[in-house]
Amino acid sequence: LAQRKAEPDFKPGSYDRLRQTGDRMLVFFGADKPIDEITADTARDWRVSMASEPLADATVRLHCRNAKTIFTEAVERELITRSPFARLKSSAVAADNDRLIDPDETLKLLDAAPNVQWRVLIGLARLAGLRIPSESHILPWNGVDWAKRRLTVYAPKTNSTRFTPIVPELYGILTEAWEQAPD
Repeated sequence: LAQRKAEPDFKPGSYDRLRQTGDRMLVFFGADKPIDEITADTARDWRVSMASEPLADATVRLHCRNAKTIFTEAVERELITRSPFARLKSSAVAADNDRLIDPDETLKLLDAAPNVQWRVLIGLARLAGLRIPSESHILPWNGVDWAKRRLTVYAPKTNSTRFTPIVPELYGILTEAWEQAPD
């Protein structure tokens, strides 16, 4: 993992998730277990042990994907001849905690917000579709085009920029925040 972290195109968050998976594997298999003694059977046991924890299926599958990545690297480095994790279920699945927040609920959230900063975050998330915090927290005031009523949003996740319309409800919230902002 340390060598993977040094790769220039390797994102820190990806490294952290691989490290978390590696830590789970070290706890389950033991730090003294030689890599070539981990079998497909014990890899399945590892997956079953995670499934018995209070983890979402999506999380278990993420760790299995990460284990495949780690062991594919071991195969490529010729530390082992084949990955014992190759056949584990690891395809991404949608989290089962998603639900629709309808416009009425959004208005209730805005009404219950304790201050303008919270209203801005709720408005940017629910009315403009920004990712919180990665997009909202880096949105500069010069990214608000008052005349065209649109936001210029930089998305670190995709390394791209997009324009998002400012709906009337959000316009009012942003106006209030602008008026309260320090010079």
